[in-house]
Amino acid sequence: MNTNDSTHEITLDPSLSLRAVRWSDLEGVAQLIYDACAADGDTTVAITPDELKHEWQTPEFELERDAILVETLDGRIVGFEEFDNEHAHAILHTDGYVHPNFKGRGIGTTLLRAVEKRARAEMALAEPDVRVSLRSIIDNRDPDSHDLHRNEGYQPLRYHWRMEIILDSPPPESRFPEGIELRPFIKGEHDVPVWRAQNEAWRDHWAATTRHSRNGSTANSAIPSSIPACGSLRGMGKRSLAFR
Repeated sequence: MNTNDSTHEITLDPSLSLRAVRWSDLEGVAQLIYDACAADGDTTVAITPDELKHEWQTPEFELERDAILVETLDGRIVGFEEFDNEHAHAILHTDGYVHPNFKGRGIGTTLLRAVEKRARAEMALAEPDVRVSLRSIIDNRDPDSHDLHRNEGYQPLRYHWRMEIILDSPPPESRFPEGIELRPFIKGEHDVPVWRAQNEAWRDHWAATTRHSRNGSTANSAIPSSIPACGSLRGMGKRSLAFR
């Protein structure tokens, strides 16, 4: 596998700058994600500051190494991208957002190319001859994201449909099989069992891997949404793009 870094030079408008994320950026990044999701017409997939904090506290995640942002001269965060080594330095994932008022200024391209450099460093730790993929999930209704990823060599492969129902009245009472009951979730008591059950349910899902929880135990992990699209990547075995 060719591992030469042929990523294009990263350039930004002089009014914008690229830097590593800091903990003080938590609220600003969460707001950016919400604004981007609102522009896409679906804030249910946005993330709260507490949820984002939880993600950044994942043991394998190093904030200043694995997350980057673009900001204006006055410090407004208008772009964000994070990187994750999902499995064995070979299944790599990135997720990025650009503020809707700042599209078309090269922010998304800059972030994606920067995270590819991070991916190339990670793939050097993978086993010899293993196929490496970098996966990115976008909204299928966003033509700008389509153009951005295709211009960078990504090709769609897998799609995910999210179904929902609008209830105009209370749903009928649920009836569970014998031996199964509905109980409140108790944080600190049910965290790991629920985590294990959720991951076990997706064990036979495409791209399932075994990952560690914070207490060191293991369980099977899969991405229950769509994963990805593939195509050749300069210097990497595979690029991935998933649509939601």
